[in-house]
Amino acid sequence: MEGAEADFYLIATQIAIERLEALQELCEEFDWGTGNRLFDTASFEKKVSIIHFRLSALLRSDVPPPQLTHVLEAAAYFPFASLKLAIEDEILLSQEGFFEGRKKPYEFYYRQILWQAFLNLVKAELKSVPEKDFEAEEDIDIPEFNEFSQDLEQWETIIESLLERVFWDRDWMISTKFPQFLDGIEAEFTAATGIDEDYMTNRLPAGIQVDVNLALSQIKNWP
Repeated sequence: MEGAEADFYLIATQIAIERLEALQELCEEFDWGTGNRLFDTASFEKKVSIIHFRLSALLRSDVPPPQLTHVLEAAAYFPFASLKLAIEDEILLSQEGFFEGRKKPYEFYYRQILWQAFLNLVKAELKSVPEKDFEAEEDIDIPEFNEFSQDLEQWETIIESLLERVFWDRDWMISTKFPQFLDGIEAEFTAATGIDEDYMTNRLPAGIQVDVNLALSQIKNWP
């Protein structure tokens, strides 16, 4: 992952970590999970370690791609789930008048981040298209709203469009919908879906031993 996509993903991950850390300090559980049983029930320390590992694999060219599992895919999806809830909370608080009398940037903080990331990606795509291929401005797919919109459905549409740049499917949720698959997958199922036992591990990733404070610092201050 590189360019505007990498920039957006890093910011989304940093937002997710900040929210996760805040809830940890308050000794509160979070309800904005990934839909993956193993990742969502992991400890705070384990989540941070896995997120740091996955971020490194996605953004650093010197880190070889790991064996793909449903837990690692859930960790990669986690920033999207976090940002979606952050915007939902922001819109709800705005509608309830929570931001009245406060500085305006706080009211639209998460929406401005997502909107700017979306525009940056659109601009990056336009630069990659040869000039001869342009036919009309209306060919540019930009929603008719801005960072001040309170239409949650449209924000979710943008998040989904960004999500599709990273994922082809939602296979990481299968361990929640069908937990029996963690105990073994039949050959017929693998042939039909491409999901095998290596992907559907029943353990959290082994060998990821990262100092949590160091991982948090590196994510927040990513080079």
